[in-house]
Amino acid sequence: MLWCIQPTDTELDDVSFTGLDTALFYEETGVRLFGKPRAYAGRGMGTVATTAEDVGAARDRAALAAAKFHLVPTAGR
Repeated sequence: MLWCIQPTDTELDDVSFTGLDTALFYEETGVRLFGKPRAYAGRGMGTVATTAEDVGAARDRAALAAAKFHLVPTAGR
């Protein structure tokens, strides 16, 4: 199951991510961050991929892991 990591409504330049360590806490979970420098509403910034015994469990796990990510402005820029 894939879940997209998207920014909030705020537009940000030179972003970084927090929460990777807690997102990877979930079993059978992988993360791909796209490395895009700007974030704005609707722009996918990465994906969380998970597997589980059934689709519903995988979807829930992916949503929980994606919710651990936060985009923050890169310090000093």
